[in-house]
Amino acid sequence: MLLKGTIGDTLRAVRPTLFFGVPRVWQKIQEKIIATSKASPKSALAQAIVDFAKAKGKANFDASQTKGSGATPWGYAAAKKLVFSKLKAKLGLTRVKTCATGAAPTARTTFEFFGSLGLHIFEVYGMSECSGPQTFNVPKHFRIGTCGANIKGVEIKIDHEEGRDMAGEGEICYRGRHIMIGYMFDAKKTAEAIDDDGWLHSGDVGKLDPVDGCLSITGRIKELLITHGGENIAPVPIEQAIKANAPCISNIVMIGDKKKYCTALVTLQCVRSSSIRPSPARTLLPARAAWEHLLARDAARYELTPPALPPPPSPPMCRITQPHAERGCDGVP
Repeated sequence: MLLKGTIGDTLRAVRPTLFFGVPRVWQKIQEKIIATSKASPKSALAQAIVDFAKAKGKANFDASQTKGSGATPWGYAAAKKLVFSKLKAKLGLTRVKTCATGAAPTARTTFEFFGSLGLHIFEVYGMSECSGPQTFNVPKHFRIGTCGANIKGVEIKIDHEEGRDMAGEGEICYRGRHIMIGYMFDAKKTAEAIDDDGWLHSGDVGKLDPVDGCLSITGRIKELLITHGGENIAPVPIEQAIKANAPCISNIVMIGDKKKYCTALVTLQCVRSSSIRPSPARTLLPARAAWEHLLARDAARYELTPPALPPPPSPPMCRITQPHAERGCDGVP
């Protein structure tokens, strides 16, 4: 298990050929790169070279996707040598062949940020019940905003239910030798997950692109919000759109089931305290350009420290005595 703040040192020591990180890991690396860049202003010439490299990286990233041109832009080789190779060395990714992410939705801006720096991150989709992956973006067949195409040797289908799903969408089901036998000692739950034809029902709602076969996740069946007016609303696309336009938001949960209107609970990205027990401090991270654009105000207004709040009560401490090592949680140290 990695200790707090050691992922950079570990990557530089190991120099992996394949690196998988959940979205928050990539987001933290992105924030670190931006913060380091702002802390070390470049000369006009150096900044021009970086801007040139990022433009070529973004063009190559767009062209490399399934619906792109496939052509490598002029000047990309120079961008790799002058900028991308140095960045990869600082990150410890000089030998990496594949960068992947999964387990939660990743913001489009994160994919595009690393893509403009010559690092293509590929999203994978699956679950434990199917031994891990079901669809995978790969270097020669990927498109951001999707989880890639079906892996070889297994089947996938979109189980559309009229009245529940939008046109072209449905529950994602998969079948193959990678599917589990069942849940241990739980025949009822197994029957609910795997039907008589061997299809594993994921509970996720999605759609397949008819051109490149890439899978897009649009929500969860159980997460569908049915408002007081009878509207069926998938919260995931809305939550993703808000996070993409407001990068200072850490997490967001949309609420609206059986309500007259929809609301959302949000948490903001905070500076973590330096105490032994990691916890959010009461200082917000600086708001970024997208947040400033969304609110049409000066982002500096949100870089503030809220009034000091009373500390939370300390939890009861456990007492250990010898020789019997009796344990108690009566609040006595």
